[in-house]
Amino acid sequence: MNIIIVDDDPLVVESLKTIIGSSGIEILDTGLDGNEAVYLYFKYNPDLILMDIRMNNLSGIDASR
Repeated sequence: MNIIIVDDDPLVVESLKTIIGSSGIEILDTGLDGNEAVYLYFKYNPDLILMDIRMNNLSGIDASR
């Protein structure tokens, strides 16, 4: 399984990256807002995006649409 992590708090992103990465799941990339989530989705076509729903520029809910 490969995933992308998107959250507007860099500390949360790094923490999740450390925790999830230690379980053997491949983390393809990380982003800081919904616009980056959309870009990274089309760039990598991940199995899963772990994303915050309240972010600047474009929310996680809108990015999911």
